[in-house]
Amino acid sequence: MNKFIEVTKPLSAKELKLQVLANYVYRKSPYWKSVLDAQNIDISDFGMEDLQKLPVLTKGVLQKNMNEMICAAPSEIIDYVCTSGTTSSPVHIPLTNNDLERLAYNEYQSILRTGATRDDIFQICTTLDKQFMAGMAYFMGLKKLGAGVIRVGIEPLETQWKTILSIRPSYLIAVPSFIVKLIDYAKENGIDYQNCSVKKIICIGENIRDLNFELNALGSKIRKQWNVQLFSTYASTEMATSFTECLEGKGGHLNSDLLIIECLDENNKHTAPGEVGELVVTTLDIEGLPLIRYKTGDLCILHTGLCECGDIGPRISPILGRTGQRLKYKGTTLYPSAIFDVINKFQLVQDSLLTIEKDEVANDIIKIHLAVNFGASVVKLKSAVKSVVRVLPEFYLYETLTPMRKKYKVDRKRKLVKVLDFR
Repeated sequence: MNKFIEVTKPLSAKELKLQVLANYVYRKSPYWKSVLDAQNIDISDFGMEDLQKLPVLTKGVLQKNMNEMICAAPSEIIDYVCTSGTTSSPVHIPLTNNDLERLAYNEYQSILRTGATRDDIFQICTTLDKQFMAGMAYFMGLKKLGAGVIRVGIEPLETQWKTILSIRPSYLIAVPSFIVKLIDYAKENGIDYQNCSVKKIICIGENIRDLNFELNALGSKIRKQWNVQLFSTYASTEMATSFTECLEGKGGHLNSDLLIIECLDENNKHTAPGEVGELVVTTLDIEGLPLIRYKTGDLCILHTGLCECGDIGPRISPILGRTGQRLKYKGTTLYPSAIFDVINKFQLVQDSLLTIEKDEVANDIIKIHLAVNFGASVVKLKSAVKSVVRVLPEFYLYETLTPMRKKYKVDRKRKLVKVLDFR
């Protein structure tokens, strides 16, 4: 008599890691044990379908339940990093030795996508102290690659150029707006920056591309003045993972063995292809503070098609903005990034700042503050803003925005605050 034997499809490496994650947090975290028990999930056979049954995790819930979420004992914690706290209170993230190794592996794999080799020299122009994860991650990833590293940090422009001309790095890691200042300084001081050693720049903290993967105004401003190759990146401290462009420049690639990602709408449903949604992540291989279905607060578009580099994994678009910065203005939904993309195209603007308030009936009020040369006309700029975002916010002109900025510090990435939300 023939017997029919059920053949079970073998689990992929990612599915196995997800199963390990579920079992790990169930044993180690009172918070995650209660969440899994509430859903009546059999963790011994935890899979992708079970993941979708779990509620999303917000930053507020994370902050409230941190102590019950941490899975590593104090004796296992090697380092504590901290989120920037630009939109809420900062979160201190514990990292074990294995977490640090994972961080180095992630950045190593990301940097390889840019064509880097051990023969390259990298100048890191971002903070490496103050519990800042990115600076440390870059250093550790480059150490794993075997490349040379110059830990300049956020030293003055003069120091940056002296180091470039002395040690001759082939890469810079920096905030794009800081690169603009580097170029301006070189022009003002007769530095032949076009013929210096720098050939590639890994950009952190600000978009350099639009949703069509073309260079935006900021990226174009750099590229037109300096013959270098630009790479966009996106990361967050909570997920301890980064998305980095390859040589094709068609979106941020995911190191898929370290992260499971989703793109959700305002109702926490998966977005359709091409739709904007919030990036939601489930971390794999993290021991200190594993996160399941964590809402990053960042809005993007998820791309799942084959990249020209040959990678079949998911990619994300440039970040449009934060969920809290999604604006409803005169019936139109818009994001601050769309306004800045227009402003950055105009040479007359020296500095810009967006403030958001509520009127007496709870409608959003958007005010655009611009530092321009005395007597400069912004008629064309206003028209350009209206043509792109379809509405015209209020404009305020100044000779300098310094008085407005005195109470707001430059963040650890050396990036000026651009949006002040008073709602």
